[in-house]
Amino acid sequence: AVPETPSLFAQQEAGTSAKARSAAALDDLGKYSEGEKRLLSLITNEPVDVDTLIVRSGLTAQEVQSGLLVLSLDGVIRQLPGKMYLRKE
Repeated sequence: AVPETPSLFAQQEAGTSAKARSAAALDDLGKYSEGEKRLLSLITNEPVDVDTLIVRSGLTAQEVQSGLLVLSLDGVIRQLPGKMYLRKE
C-alpha cells in the first residue's frame, strides 16, 4: 500500500502547532540554563556554525552540544546541513 500524503490542512496544522511550541518555549526562558540562554542569544535567523558558537559563547564544546540538543528538542532552533543552526520563527 502507498502511504497517504497528509492533506494541506494537516500540514498547515502541524506547522502551526510547531510554531506554537517554539513560541511557548521562548516565552519560558527561565527553564533554560545560563549556557542555553547564552547560545540562544547568539543564534538568530542567520545560520551559525558550532565552532563559532563555541568561540563566541565561551562555553566548552560539550556544553554547546548539550545546549544545542536541548534547544533543538524544544523546537526553538533547528539544525541545517553542515552543523549550522538558526532560530525557528
